[in-house]
Amino acid sequence: MAHPHSKGARRLLTGTVLLLLLPLAATLLVPRPCSAVTSIYATGFEASEGYTTNLDLVGQNGCVGSGSGGNGIVAEFFPGLGQQAYVGFTPPSTNDSNLVVWQPINLNPVPTNTPIVSFSALMGITDSSNTNWDDFYWSVYNSQGDRLFTLDFDNYYLEVNYALDGTNQFVSTGATFTNGPIYTLTLTMDFGRGRWSAALSGVVLATNQPMTTTNAPLNLGDVDAVWVPYDLANPGDNFMVFDNYQLTRQAVPRPPRLCNPLSGWTTVPRCCASTGSRTTASPLTPRPTSPTGPPSRRTSPRTATSTTRTPTRSGRASVSTADAGCPDPGRSDHAHPSDREQTRLCLAYNLAGLVSGAGSEAGRCSQARRPRNKEG
Repeated sequence: MAHPHSKGARRLLTGTVLLLLLPLAATLLVPRPCSAVTSIYATGFEASEGYTTNLDLVGQNGCVGSGSGGNGIVAEFFPGLGQQAYVGFTPPSTNDSNLVVWQPINLNPVPTNTPIVSFSALMGITDSSNTNWDDFYWSVYNSQGDRLFTLDFDNYYLEVNYALDGTNQFVSTGATFTNGPIYTLTLTMDFGRGRWSAALSGVVLATNQPMTTTNAPLNLGDVDAVWVPYDLANPGDNFMVFDNYQLTRQAVPRPPRLCNPLSGWTTVPRCCASTGSRTTASPLTPRPTSPTGPPSRRTSPRTATSTTRTPTRSGRASVSTADAGCPDPGRSDHAHPSDREQTRLCLAYNLAGLVSGAGSEAGRCSQARRPRNKEG
């Protein structure tokens, strides 16, 4: 029999202890589960959900709007993805400066145990066939009707900007986009901390920005698609197409901890990334920030009859397809984009090129792009 202080006895004792600790170690090495994600609202604008290409988007499935202008449903504009929604293309009615379309959410209050709200959508902006280019916004409002913040896709400069509440000043994100590719837009809003971040196809647009600078109530009213013609007398026939519109909420992700019996508790990277990872190259092109700050918006030589730039929408009154301010889909001057893209705008481009995200003239129609720094 081995002496209790011999090397053999110590090895036997150590082995026995390790065998006894294995079940405990196996339990402790399991990371904490990821935060559960709860769906708030989601739509793919499909026929199976009740959407039709014969009517405006406003008025379908509870979708409401403010202002007037082209909006509706198109089929297979994003190939293989069924139906999509769009805003733009057809000019607003007289005296309307923009079109705002939204689905009422009214998450008030935001549950304190799931304060992280994420919005995501596929989107793409189709170029104008004339010499006029406009802006397309995604704006977040609370249930009181206060605008919290706005992302601006400026189709003249092909730049992405943002504006906080309490100001009409846009700030450059330092990123640009291209007409044609399909992007994934993600907004992450932390209602517990009052902060938001945004990314476009994996490229960060803004991070840790305040959700309000005016002490507005922090809750989620809606996330709006907006078309703002720059020159009301000569709007572009550009438009924004979007799909897979969804909102989710979850708890604040916490780094899981692993217990190594030899080194103690350690923290490992988060397992619930809010934006996910991409396996394809992003078509977004970061632009170096100017040392003099964000560029001025649309100055000479381009002029316009309407120069008021405001990210707010006029009023909260909803409009329907029956209202005078909303175009009648039966009118000849309210054609869907898909009705005219082959003959006027070549909007189909070469849809294979659109999906590839190449954004090159070879992947689009042969129509040459007019200089962006020239007034029509």
